[in-house]
Amino acid sequence: PIGTQRLPPGRCAGRHWPIQLAPNLSPAAAGHGPHPGGGHRGFQRHPRVPPRGRFRRFELGPCGAGAAVHGAPGEVESNLVSCNTLISSCEELFYVANILDYGRILTLYWAVQASDGQTFALWYSVSYLLDCVDGYAARALNQESRLGYYLDMVIDRVSSCLCLHFAAQAVIEGNTFIGETLAPLVAWTLRLLIVIVEILAHTSVMYLSEVLGVHQKQMGYEYAIVRTYLSDKRCLFWSCLSFELFGLSIIVNSMPGVMIALPGFAFRAAANICRLMSILARKNS
Repeated sequence: PIGTQRLPPGRCAGRHWPIQLAPNLSPAAAGHGPHPGGGHRGFQRHPRVPPRGRFRRFELGPCGAGAAVHGAPGEVESNLVSCNTLISSCEELFYVANILDYGRILTLYWAVQASDGQTFALWYSVSYLLDCVDGYAARALNQESRLGYYLDMVIDRVSSCLCLHFAAQAVIEGNTFIGETLAPLVAWTLRLLIVIVEILAHTSVMYLSEVLGVHQKQMGYEYAIVRTYLSDKRCLFWSCLSFELFGLSIIVNSMPGVMIALPGFAFRAAANICRLMSILARKNS
């Protein structure tokens, strides 16, 4: 009977040669008796089976799940590279510096949900302190990554925009020492800086440096204020800290804080406006 018939060498189930019943055969011809024309034809090889010498192997796919990988060496190597890339990307999610950035997002959320200016300033300050240490953590632990780089950049922009927005809102609502006469002008200036400094200037710099490969020194370095802003880390830290302190001081209605932070705030705003002007002039030329 056909059930006890031995298959030719190389066609055993261990080599994954698919076997199916031939179509349009009577029950007798399909395995319960000899074919009417003579011989046993109850089993036939599947027409899509590759020629002898090409067989399928079982490999781990890109996501770790079992998958049949055809025996071309290049395909197997490509899958292994994809698997390693995926594992490396997953590891980056749990870098200490990136976890600190997740903490920044959480504290910013708590700041936005705050019911008063003091609570906002508290959570915002915690977020800013995390920003001060995430870079050191990445370098100390050798955990620098593209994910961390872009996370830090985006969170910085969102943070500054939120601070300026709530500062402008506090001025408009009359919750600051700024008088009613100057309040509309101050609020308008703060919101204008959100667009010019935080969105246009920084987005243009990021696009030119990351996408087009333009060096930082080619964007506004002809201005002395930009050279000072970029070349001296102490000046950069002072101006960035003052920029944040200025908005927070308005929110908590602290006139001394505003006066202390005003020079650095104006310096950083002017430097970034000069960079934007340089980028626009470069594009037009």
